[in-house]
Amino acid sequence: MTYKKALGILLVLPIFLLGSCMYSFKGSLPPHIKSIAIPLFENQTAEYRINETITDLLTQEFMRENVLRLDDEKSADSVLEGAVTRITDSPYTYTEAEQVKDYRVTIGLKISWYDQVQDKVLLEKNVSGWGVYDAQQATSTRQNGIEEATAKIAQDIMNAITANW
Repeated sequence: MTYKKALGILLVLPIFLLGSCMYSFKGSLPPHIKSIAIPLFENQTAEYRINETITDLLTQEFMRENVLRLDDEKSADSVLEGAVTRITDSPYTYTEAEQVKDYRVTIGLKISWYDQVQDKVLLEKNVSGWGVYDAQQATSTRQNGIEEATAKIAQDIMNAITANW
């Protein structure tokens, strides 16, 4: 084997190896589903606007992950609907003086992913996620805990949607 052939193979080989290692969620979805709509979730809690916060953060997560194209409800191949069923705050960690150091905010949702092309429900599931925030700065950091919980929920939803196919 000549030096030029060996060099050519060494340069091309990593490209083939990297290409074969790529993983895409898109390949594991039903082939006819290319888009998703995420209408405003219902709020079944006393928490003001939590449904708006969660819907916005889920939409951002779908945009970031780029698994399905976001579309309006009338045009989308599928629709992800949901309801915020609970939000609770509970002590998470304590100081040596037995005072609450951090709180844990837990959010529960009921979701339904509907295939508008084949007119059937693809997924119904209860999901929950939690985040932690500082008890001393509760008002300023609780939103961070909610965002952390929502990020976990979004990842669970993304996994549930892609894992079944």
